[in-house]
Amino acid sequence: MEAGSESTCKNCGAAASQSFCPRCGQSTRSPRRPVGEITAEFVDAYFFSLDSKLTRSLVSLVAAPGKLTKQFLGGQRKSQLPPLRMHLFLLIAVFFSLNLVGKFDASQVEVRVAGELIGAEKGSARRVIHLFQFDPGSLPMRLFSDAIGQQAKKLQSIQDPQVLLDLSTAAMEAAMPNVVMFSVPLTAWVLWLLYRRQRRHYFDHLIFVLHAQSTMFLALLIAGAGLWIYRAATSTSSDLDGVVVNLSLPFLLPALVVAMRRVYGQSLAVTLLKAALLLGYYVVLFSLTGELAAALGLMAI
Repeated sequence: MEAGSESTCKNCGAAASQSFCPRCGQSTRSPRRPVGEITAEFVDAYFFSLDSKLTRSLVSLVAAPGKLTKQFLGGQRKSQLPPLRMHLFLLIAVFFSLNLVGKFDASQVEVRVAGELIGAEKGSARRVIHLFQFDPGSLPMRLFSDAIGQQAKKLQSIQDPQVLLDLSTAAMEAAMPNVVMFSVPLTAWVLWLLYRRQRRHYFDHLIFVLHAQSTMFLALLIAGAGLWIYRAATSTSSDLDGVVVNLSLPFLLPALVVAMRRVYGQSLAVTLLKAALLLGYYVVLFSLTGELAAALGLMAI
């Protein structure tokens, strides 16, 4: 039913001649419509319309880092995609894109499990993939040394390197989203410590982290799309996965500083110092949790 065709709201009974009921806010359009019409409306509104919340939010992440956070905390929320929803959408998109960009070809690399070569040696291989190669003092070895040793022997019995690569990639893709989601509240707590004198609510830092990580995901997607286009155009499967991160870093570092200044409002020198501390924390966090996720993921194979 078209907007404005109902004289009363079906939910509360108030007069409702516009698109939404002025009393309860329910849409006057009936959801009982053909599936094709509903799908086309959703796709156009959320993905292709230049005026959509998703489009505006993604553009703001790149063009004005920190703007979405400042608007959201200031009460201007209607025009943007909710932070958690956008974070989850981009996180899913990143891990989906790994299937296009991050898939390793066993013919191009050597695979070693706990130092033991799997398959034939490739002297011309440009990269060696080490599975279950942990330093003795690393976190996974301290926690699961015996179990890791047993699992390494199990993986070494699989003599097909491509099978091992596919299994390990699937295990990492399953484990890393949990690591990323775990990092959100922890990073917000770190920001609370860095800006405790401003007496902000923890919720404010949580929103900043969601938007900051969304910016990181978007930059990785853009760089990954460029890599995928390059591979398709040149018909190559060479190891260029590190290029994705390297291409995104020149944008991510300044974007973080701009976002922190826009939201927290401190001097450039102080912001640079706190941004450096935050980046150092991220390196430590993801190195430790990344190793742990790799161990737990491969333990499930």
